[in-house]
Formats: sequence, C-alpha cells, structure tokens
Amino acid sequence: MGLFYSGLLVPFNGFSYTKKKKTVTAIQHILQESLKQSNDIQRTVQANIAGIEVLQRLVNSFADRDDSPLTNEDRLTVSKELRTIGATYAASSLLLIAE
Repeated sequence: MGLFYSGLLVPFNGFSYTKKKKTVTAIQHILQESLKQSNDIQRTVQANIAGIEVLQRLVNSFADRDDSPLTNEDRLTVSKELRTIGATYAASSLLLIAE
C-alpha cells in the first residue's frame, strides 16, 4: 500500500506549510488528514520518496557517460548512495522507472 501512495504523492514532494509553529509537508497532510493513514504508511512513503531522490541523483551522475565500464570509484559511489536508502531500494527503483 505504501508504494501505491508513494507513486500517487510524488508530485506533492517539496510542498509544505506551517501549522502551530511546526512545518508539515503536503504528503504528511494528505496521508494524515485526507486519507487517514497510519504513521507506518507515512514513514514508508517518505522513505520511498527519499529513495527516489537518491536514485535520480545517481542516474543523473552517470547519464552523460558512454558505454565504458564502471570504475572502482564509480562502484564505491553507487554502493554508498544505495546504502543510504537501504530496504526501500526496490520500491524506490520501481517508482523511478514508472516516473
């Protein structure tokens, strides 16, 4: 269910407002107030969207390369970036492909 909501809410990433001196993202607001989803779903969606940003950064960094094989430095960069998104990698990669 979290992957479904993540895909639907990607366009709202980056929007926020202030409520009682706290910053609330549009995604949090939609999940809490409109869709009445649990905190677990919110954490999953936020992790998936953060993973998308990491994967986009990786794709962009290698987009201008020719077909030469990855160097050891490239492999290290990729592994460090993928480590930051951990278990959400599979879900995030699906969303990036769909986008």
